Amino acid sequence: MKLLTCHSVVPSLFAAALLVAPGCDTPEIDAGTDTDTEGSSDTNPPTTGTDTTDDTDGEDGSGSTGNDGCVLLEQADVDDDLTLPAGCYTVDFPLFLQGTSLSMEPGVEVTFAASAGLTLSGGAVLSAVGTAEDKVVLQGETADPANWSGLSFLDAPSSDNRLEHTVIDGAASVSVSANSRLVVSASELRGSDEVGLEADDGAEVTINGTTFTDHERPLSVGYSSAPGVASDNTFMNNEDQAVLVTGSTLTDAATWAALAVPWELESRVSLQAALTLDPGVTVMVRQDQSILVTTDGQLNATGAADAPITFTGVEAEVGYWVGIEFSSNSSNNVLEHAVVEYAGGDDWYGGGDAAAALFVPAEGRLTLRNTTLRHSAWYGLLASNDAELGDFTAVTFADSQRAMKIALDLGGMVPADTGFENIAEPVVYIGFGNNDRMITAQSWAALSIPWQATTRFYVETDWTLEAGLVFWGAQDSEFIIEEGGTLHVAGTADNQVTLGSPEQVAGFWKGIEVASASAQNLIENAVIEYAGSSGWYGGADREAAVYVEGDGILELDGVTIRESAGNGVLNNGAIGCASMTFESIAKDNYVSNGGTGTCG
Repeated sequence: MKLLTCHSVVPSLFAAALLVAPGCDTPEIDAGTDTDTEGSSDTNPPTTGTDTTDDTDGEDGSGSTGNDGCVLLEQADVDDDLTLPAGCYTVDFPLFLQGTSLSMEPGVEVTFAASAGLTLSGGAVLSAVGTAEDKVVLQGETADPANWSGLSFLDAPSSDNRLEHTVIDGAASVSVSANSRLVVSASELRGSDEVGLEADDGAEVTINGTTFTDHERPLSVGYSSAPGVASDNTFMNNEDQAVLVTGSTLTDAATWAALAVPWELESRVSLQAALTLDPGVTVMVRQDQSILVTTDGQLNATGAADAPITFTGVEAEVGYWVGIEFSSNSSNNVLEHAVVEYAGGDDWYGGGDAAAALFVPAEGRLTLRNTTLRHSAWYGLLASNDAELGDFTAVTFADSQRAMKIALDLGGMVPADTGFENIAEPVVYIGFGNNDRMITAQSWAALSIPWQATTRFYVETDWTLEAGLVFWGAQDSEFIIEEGGTLHVAGTADNQVTLGSPEQVAGFWKGIEVASASAQNLIENAVIEYAGSSGWYGGADREAAVYVEGDGILELDGVTIRESAGNGVLNNGAIGCASMTFESIAKDNYVSNGGTGTCG
């Protein structure tokens, strides 16, 4: 390795007295050299910056001294391993390290001419390690931004590539390509009119304690590089105050730190491995883009009450980006103390009713705790048939067109304390398709807004509707309690359950059919209204708000049936009625077609 010392700066012993590297003592002259300099002006060393002679090449073609008195570094100098001691140096043309190493000690100052820079390839190594008091400085000739080309690590996989206590001023960029490594620690990158540091996907970088100042964008990293960006970096006076994440696929498990600025996704991303976000992370998504958690991926965004995780758009516009899809069935898919905003900009699938900030398709899984979904152009949450909600606690929907649409079997996951603020269509839509089936025993809570069925559905398990609940049936549709299912409408005298419709029109929906022979079927302290749209089976006068099939059993207690376009009750099975009230029934209050029991 060449050590470019104060003695090796000069080209020969005859020039030793002429050229002195700044900060170096005058080189000693070997014994036997003519030292009689009396009367000779050639023996007086020039003051730094006053040398007007041509640059003088060294014996090995290295270590020339420029007009400013600094050492001129040339390509021949870096063709072998080289160490630079403290002092000033200049570079007039691009330098290429190909398989060699260049070390810069504390106090080194290198000035690059316009278009000059340093490129590493073939496993080359750059180690610029200063101290807090004596930094390494790499700079351009002027104060203009991007006035030199910067550092390029093209094929430099060594873990010894390091910038520590180093200042890089006015470079176009520091770039790290795939198959390269770089550690940047306690340094300062400033004055680029482009990106301060770019690390391609496939590069491995560690960046900590570093300040990025006066760039168009401070930092750009690929998905493989992002985990190396620590939370203690500083970002000041950059035009785009965000770290750009380039590429479209995460293939290795990663954790992203909470930075002082957001992470910004360049395009739609496919998570094919686990991504964990630290509390306080903000992720910005560009217009019309989305995050896809594939079957092999995971997204764990567990924030804290004082450090929530935020997913947002680059612009604060309703529906600016598409949202997050959770196709993975991992229990690690968690949004906790999180905010998802400005999404819902496009449908996840065809049909025109499938835009949502969060989408959980069949076989997908998601846990939501202490999370706010707001400013969605359509739904905050869309969870289809065969999707899973691992937990659903303290979720708030705000400032959106619709709150959510979930599968019938997920209704029991929604607690009473779910928040709904400024929802344009303030209902919870439930059901997909036209023959949805409830197969998981559940109890539906009374929410601050109604439940709205989107289709006919079948109940094959135990289903309870809690006191105070409001349920609206789908137009001209019904729900059917099948054999094996039970219905308990559990209103109280002071807090009734209402089974009705979004429009106060007699015959808007069909009503309730009970085919179950369970003695547990009970509707108490409830209002059933605006039903009776069509007949339950052939023949005239078969419309009714409540229909008990041949083997069905139902008890009604403290129930009011009103505004039916047909009959009140049609009984072909077994019925018991107590404290019944009928109001504005178009046909008969009670019709029996071979059934037992009666309703007055």
